[in-house]
Amino acid sequence: MFKPGLLMIAVACFIGSNSPLAAQGRSGLSCRSVEDRDDWGERFCSIEERTIQAGGLIRVEAQPNGSVTVIGIEGNQIQLTARIQARGRTEERARELGEAVRLVLDRTNIQAQGPKTASREYWSVSYELRVPRSSDLWIRSQNGGIEVTDVNGEMDLGTVNGGLTLNGLSGDVRAETTNGGVDVALEGRRWEGAGLTVRTVNGGVELSIPERYSAELETGTVNGGLDFDFPITVRGRLNRRVNATLGDGGPPIRVTTTNGGVSVRRG
Repeated sequence: MFKPGLLMIAVACFIGSNSPLAAQGRSGLSCRSVEDRDDWGERFCSIEERTIQAGGLIRVEAQPNGSVTVIGIEGNQIQLTARIQARGRTEERARELGEAVRLVLDRTNIQAQGPKTASREYWSVSYELRVPRSSDLWIRSQNGGIEVTDVNGEMDLGTVNGGLTLNGLSGDVRAETTNGGVDVALEGRRWEGAGLTVRTVNGGVELSIPERYSAELETGTVNGGLDFDFPITVRGRLNRRVNATLGDGGPPIRVTTTNGGVSVRRG
């Protein structure tokens, strides 16, 4: 099973992309940016890119191993960059595993299929998507973080071992992780859409709220501290759960954790 953040001292890195997108350096994914922390085996890495016509729900399954980054842009196409990694006992085995991984694209449904692995071997695919700003998203990972920036739509985001980073979103957004921190940055004067619900079980929460923001805020923790850098009026008992009306109120902003601290800042 893949363990995130592994380092091999002996590295075999092969980059397989000649597209203009890679030449412009627009993607944050590269083989050079990979850091591993294990002295066993050899590593293979390649970059693949696709352009997909947008339309309907964008569904990404980065399971079992891989992160997903989504960035909203102008236009009606999806620009997909995938970083394929593999590790094997020898350079030949690492290359064999990596080259056996295939991207499977069915319209806007995106996933990867790969070979069986032996002990200490792995393969993974991480994704970066530049999508129309108005897009509906369904994203899942097992071992990897999820980051979404500047997108408006209905979103269902979930990972088990990985953090959630959500910046400048709007719409109807639900996101959850089991083991990972949550970093949310709101923008504007109020949430545009049905609201935001984000939850982690084991991880801290960082929430950035602009000045003069209006919302019905719910945040808190079961085992951890609460830290606000601005005054608020709390409804009900003051404990590890906070319910407050910010400004004129508005759609609900719910960001909570079970085991971890909560920090709320003016952004």
